[in-house]
Amino acid sequence: MIKLASISNNYGESYDGVGDFARAQNINFPDDIKVINYTAKCTYEVPKIKRLFSLGMIKATCKLIRDLKNNKINAVIIEYPFVEWNPLILLPVLKLSYMLKKQGILILSLHEYDRVNILRKKIIQIFCMISDLVFVSNYKIKEAVRPFCKKICIRPIPTNLYNEDAINCNNISKNNNRYVYFGLVNKAKAFNEMLCAWDKFNENCEYELYILSGTPLYNLENKHKGVKYIYNGTDYEIISLMKSAKACFLPVKPFVDNKNTTFKTACLAGCICIGLFSDEYKNFDFVLNMRDYSCSSFVNAMNKVSTLENDKTRLMQHKAIEFGLMFSPKVTSSIVAQEIKKMIGEKYDNMR
Repeated sequence: MIKLASISNNYGESYDGVGDFARAQNINFPDDIKVINYTAKCTYEVPKIKRLFSLGMIKATCKLIRDLKNNKINAVIIEYPFVEWNPLILLPVLKLSYMLKKQGILILSLHEYDRVNILRKKIIQIFCMISDLVFVSNYKIKEAVRPFCKKICIRPIPTNLYNEDAINCNNISKNNNRYVYFGLVNKAKAFNEMLCAWDKFNENCEYELYILSGTPLYNLENKHKGVKYIYNGTDYEIISLMKSAKACFLPVKPFVDNKNTTFKTACLAGCICIGLFSDEYKNFDFVLNMRDYSCSSFVNAMNKVSTLENDKTRLMQHKAIEFGLMFSPKVTSSIVAQEIKKMIGEKYDNMR
C-alpha cells in the first residue's frame, strides 16, 4: 500500500479547474494507493491583494509536515498553481522536500506556466528543482520547465465529469433540436455573444439550449428563447443532458486547447463541439471551428450544425466519443500511478 499526500487548493470544487482535477484523479487511483488530501478554499472572487496574503495553503502544508512526523507517507503530490498567490508557500514546501529525502518522494503536478506572472514562474522553477518528478499538461510546458526538472512526464488533463454511465456510449439517444453549454460563466467565455446569436438562430423557438453552470445567473429563461438553466446540477444530471444534446457550445477565449476539460467532457458525451479551437484541434472532424466569437459567426455555426445530415451527424458524434474516451480520469490516474510507483521503487533501490 502506498500512502500519497495530495496538496491542492479548492479540492473537488467545480469553480477551480485544478482542484476539480485533483479530485477526479485521486478518486480514480488504484486500490493500492491511499490518498490523504490537504486543501484550503479560496475563490477567484477574492481580491488579488487578499490572495497574495492568504495563509490557507501554507496552513494545509504545515499540517502535512506535522503529520509526516508520526506517519509514514511514501509520496507527496502538489497540484499547482493555487488560486492563492502567497509566495511564502515556498518555506513549508522546502521543509517538506527536506523531510521527504529519507522517507519518500516529492511530486509537482504543474497545470500552467506561460500565463502566470513572473513571481509565480520563479516559485514554479524552485518547485521543479526540488521535486523528484514533475507532471505537466502538454509539450509546450514540458519544454519551458525542462531545464529545472530532474524528471518530467506529460499526463493528459481528463474530462471534468465522469461516471460509469458516461462510458456507456453505444446507446446514446440524441435530440437534434437540443444544444448545451456547460461550465462557469466568466470573462474567459464569449457567453453573451453566444446568447445573442442564439436568439437570432432560434427566432421560431424550434430549439432548446441547456445552460449547465455553477455560476448564479438570473432571469435567463425569460430573457432568451428556448433557454433552460440548470444550476449546480449533479454529475449524473449534467452528463445525461449532455449525452442527449446534438452539440455543445465552447465559447472559450482565446480558444479551446488541450487544457480545456469541458471540451473533453462534451466529446465523451458524443456532442459536436462548436467554438474557436487551437491548431491542435481545429481540424478534428467532430468540431465546428468558428472564425471568431462575433454574433454573426455564432449564428453561422448554429445554422451549419442544424442542417447537417443525420448520417454525418452520427459519424461526428461517434468520432467525438472515441476522442473523449482517451481522456477519462481513470486513464490519467493510471499514468500518474504508474510513474509514482516507478519513482518510489527507484528511490528504495537506491537506498539499499
